[in-house]
Amino acid sequence: MAGTYQGHVRRAILSWKDHGDTECDKAFSQVCRQLVAGSGIIETLQTKPQTLSQPKPQTERQTGSQTQILVVPAPSSPKSMRARGRRHLWPLAKATAAELAAAGVEACAVNALRTRHVQGKAVETHSALGRAARLDGQLEVNDPGLIAGKKVLILDDIVTTGTTMRRCAEAIRGVRGSVVGGLALAAVPPPAER
Repeated sequence: MAGTYQGHVRRAILSWKDHGDTECDKAFSQVCRQLVAGSGIIETLQTKPQTLSQPKPQTERQTGSQTQILVVPAPSSPKSMRARGRRHLWPLAKATAAELAAAGVEACAVNALRTRHVQGKAVETHSALGRAARLDGQLEVNDPGLIAGKKVLILDDIVTTGTTMRRCAEAIRGVRGSVVGGLALAAVPPPAER
């Protein structure tokens, strides 16, 4: 996690996520680059020396047999995506994959997950039990063949109880993908610290 979801961090994420402040894409992409650089994931995955070649441009469906790791953003509900007019985590997923590629790890970002019939926003569901029920059986992999046999790094914006990350990991493992970790911009503090 890059920060605690309160104060200035909370306001910045909400403005970017739900109020169209797309100028934050660049700053939050840089945060993701720093997170992946300091996470130890690069050292774990690095199997070839660093090259000076530029990473290939990312597309929403790009992948290949040489890819060592897929960066998969947690999906938003179709209703949220319509309201935002975009996949808000996509620029961050591309930046994360670019950071891995710059370090010599074959990586690409892919929108591999989608939700079905999810009601309400995750941050509006207050209990861990409610958050788990909200996503129970509602996450699925778009193209299982894309994920099978691949290493996956999950990316999310806010971690409240960890339910979204767990459900994403379950869906990926369910199609024989291997989850190597998860990154997020911020985590909601425990109730005692709010």
